[in-house]
Amino acid sequence: MRTINSFLLILLLGVFVSSMPVTEKRGDSCYNNEIFSPLVLPEKTNSPTTRKYTFKLSQTTWAPDGYSSAVSLVNSQYPGPILQAYKGDTFSITVENDLPVETSFHWHGMFQRGTSWFDGVPAVSECTIAPGSSLTYEFSTEGQVGTYWWHSHYMAQYIDGLLGPMIIHDSEDPNLKDYDYDYVPIPDSGLISGKGQYSDKNSELATYKVQKGKKYRFRVVNTGAYAFYTFSIDGHKMKVIEVEGTYVEPFEVTTLPLHIAQRYSVIVEADQDEKDYWIRATMSSECLPSDNLTINHDSKINYNVTAILSYEGSSSGGSPDSQAYTDDVTPCRNLDSKLIKPLTANPPKDATQSISYTVSFGASPEGVVEALMNNSTYVPDYNNPTTQKIMTENMEVKDLSSSQNAVGLNDDKGVAEIVVWNGTGTTYDKSSLNTDNPPIRDTTVVPSWGWSVIRFNIDNPGVWVFHCHIEWHIQIGMLAQLVELPDQLKSQKLPDSIAGHSKIF
Repeated sequence: MRTINSFLLILLLGVFVSSMPVTEKRGDSCYNNEIFSPLVLPEKTNSPTTRKYTFKLSQTTWAPDGYSSAVSLVNSQYPGPILQAYKGDTFSITVENDLPVETSFHWHGMFQRGTSWFDGVPAVSECTIAPGSSLTYEFSTEGQVGTYWWHSHYMAQYIDGLLGPMIIHDSEDPNLKDYDYDYVPIPDSGLISGKGQYSDKNSELATYKVQKGKKYRFRVVNTGAYAFYTFSIDGHKMKVIEVEGTYVEPFEVTTLPLHIAQRYSVIVEADQDEKDYWIRATMSSECLPSDNLTINHDSKINYNVTAILSYEGSSSGGSPDSQAYTDDVTPCRNLDSKLIKPLTANPPKDATQSISYTVSFGASPEGVVEALMNNSTYVPDYNNPTTQKIMTENMEVKDLSSSQNAVGLNDDKGVAEIVVWNGTGTTYDKSSLNTDNPPIRDTTVVPSWGWSVIRFNIDNPGVWVFHCHIEWHIQIGMLAQLVELPDQLKSQKLPDSIAGHSKIF
């Protein structure tokens, strides 16, 4: 089995694995070419509006890195369509499933206030979308701005290609005057925005055209399943302005570490000689076990994934001679949190409810490897999602099966604290916590034999998944459910499209 970790620039650092019967398709006809040009913004309206999109799912065989494999596509493209809206708009996205298998779609980072059933996690917020049927997801972007991504949340399906970027524009973005153009440039092989090289070094690379003297916003997203990347552009510094939907005090870096699902917006000034430069998304081999028990063993992984930043007037012919930065970046770790200072923040100082999770691995009685949270592996109930159990069956959280790994959060004026132990531990140094201006983000790295503390206000009724975003870990059970304000959730009305079966289109 082989996987492709891709960048989306937006940089999609994503993945492919498939064994389903498909039709043959070669060449570059599957590339989503809008990803290689500056963003064309949607029309701005005087008041919030509904942005409608349709996803038509299909399968084919394709070789974006020179190695032919089965892929799933949205609207015959990879990466999938760039979803765009302005702050306060509503997304209406109809998914038409023409695959021979079930699916569902998750909108990573969306708060889904009042629409938790459209979060797109099967067995938790909805049933799957059956082959030949459709479902329309509708949710507001109120209170959110910045860079997000969408992907299938059924099994490990998104690594076949069902993923893409999601951008919420802000007319009051304090950084608008600081750049001229907005680029959205996406383990055996790595891709940048759908292009890369596995063993075929003649495969096409993603190229981003720039003009000397102009400034560019690059939205960088790791949409992978396993690989940790360090991202850089030879000869160019990057000014970080946004971290996962939150504006931050701008700061400069030359190398940007990203683990799966992490996102940054950076401004790059085209102020160097007019030639070609390597864009680098280097896989950290230290974070990718490659012994003979893993899928990486004896593979031809290209750890040095590249694209090209090409100045207008360059005569390099797509063969940069630029040199990489030699920064000492600690592999498998977040960007230094002391650098990330939100422009506005009112973080909770104290927790009213604390939940502690120890994550580990074990084996079932049959000898199958399992991921454990507090010694319990999550088992999805695809036939009866937790949201429906709570809303339509009036079930209490305490009555859910132990395999659901569910915890209730009931204090509507409270603050939840989640402590994650990656290994062993029971206490941490509370004096080390930053409660004044901590990073605000939805994805973090818990170092090996380390811990992380996460706090948030209990104010969003719904059933939410708390899980590892290393895809192989979630598939073997590293997931918990947070049932937030269940009594308020029960008072909401579940849409007919979720409560019933999707219609055949």
